[in-house]
Amino acid sequence: MKGVDLYSWKSKDGGIHYALLDGTNRLKTPDELVSNQMNIAELEAKMKKLPEKSDILWNNTVGVDHELELNFAFPSRFMIQKITNFAHNAHSSLRLAPKSNHDVHL
Repeated sequence: MKGVDLYSWKSKDGGIHYALLDGTNRLKTPDELVSNQMNIAELEAKMKKLPEKSDILWNNTVGVDHELELNFAFPSRFMIQKITNFAHNAHSSLRLAPKSNHDVHL
């Protein structure tokens, strides 16, 4: 497996949604992300099921076709730390995509 891609975006009601998908060499579509969207509890449960030492790449627009159709956003720093802890507890690594323009450090 190529690793796992994590995406987060803000919905129209202001909530943050997540998608955790197998890494591939192709662009993801907004429909693909939305059809796999989950809340924070579902994200934690899915991360717990990952194989140990999984490489999780938090993408946010990198590798998404038609990225303007979703309002990509990171959650609060508190939630970022919580998700980082989920990855650590699952014995996985979490890193930010290198082309991301966001001021977030994991």
